[in-house]
Amino acid sequence: APGAATRDAFAAARVVVGAHGGALANFAYAHNSTVVLEIGKTTGKGARGPRWCFACMAQAMRFPAYAVFDAANFTYGAPEIAVDVDALRRFWEGRVRRLLGAGASREYF
Repeated sequence: APGAATRDAFAAARVVVGAHGGALANFAYAHNSTVVLEIGKTTGKGARGPRWCFACMAQAMRFPAYAVFDAANFTYGAPEIAVDVDALRRFWEGRVRRLLGAGASREYF
């Protein structure tokens, strides 16, 4: 179980951004108005394909939005990941940022 500092940080967050992995499950402590952006895979098959467990968790907990940014060359369980910051910024501006406004409907992509 996470410590109090971790729980408090997630509880206070309006936005959570994190790589697919066990630590991302801490968004369970976030308020259900929090927008979650997972860095992971949205394409591929089998073990190299998308894993929707956290998206399903967010939907079940009625979070307003959950997005998965498809990081090129993302490998589950790798000790490090490389993210194209410009691509992530474009994804944020084009798909996620608008969800932070008042009255955002529930969206999962």
